[in-house]
Amino acid sequence: MTAEILQNGNRKSQPVNSLLLSRVCAVVAVFFLVQGCSPRSEKPAIDVSVLSRPEPDVVYVELRNRVFNSSANDFKVENVTEAFPLWGVVVEHGLPNGTATLVCFANGEASLYLSSGAGLAGTSANAEVRAGASNLVQLAAQQAPAASPAEAWPTPAIGEVAFWFLSTNKVLGTRVSDRDLQDGNQPLSKLYRSANALLTQMHLVAAEIQSRADPANNKETNNASTNAQPDQ
Repeated sequence: MTAEILQNGNRKSQPVNSLLLSRVCAVVAVFFLVQGCSPRSEKPAIDVSVLSRPEPDVVYVELRNRVFNSSANDFKVENVTEAFPLWGVVVEHGLPNGTATLVCFANGEASLYLSSGAGLAGTSANAEVRAGASNLVQLAAQQAPAASPAEAWPTPAIGEVAFWFLSTNKVLGTRVSDRDLQDGNQPLSKLYRSANALLTQMHLVAAEIQSRADPANNKETNNASTNAQPDQ
């Protein structure tokens, strides 16, 4: 399995930078904590309206803009027809420390871009990730007709989730409060849950890659197992 860690525009194949991969996994984990830590009936512990987020990394901006300004052919997405014109979906989460951008294509490719400049690509080598990304686009195709054409694609505010639908001739988009999506009453709630499930799977794959790519950690684990054996 090959995974690439994106750091300041550079792609790194295995062996990966385990510290950076830990940061990527940590951001995904923090996202789920932010989404689920407060009961829906209570106000969040932090007043997010007074928070200011750092400026997004220039590489993140370039990668993100490339997605919105490209075609299916640019990303080698095939079999895009008039009957199924949607070739990609972007789901973005507005977090207190920036934006997490999940990009999925109909060919099963999935990437996670963080506005800090880090990110994760290549987990689509995992069959479950690939299937999840492809299924997410198919599910998005059912919701795209209700979205509005977009000529600009600003990142979501804190507490918002933005959905962008990449079709053959235009980009459609909509924004929803993450609280409303969690309640399950929004038409996009199913797409939201599926995107979160895919993020979880990508997180698990990244963690597995990290454990395999960290010889020191594996050595410590093996030593601990040896020392735990009873004396013969």
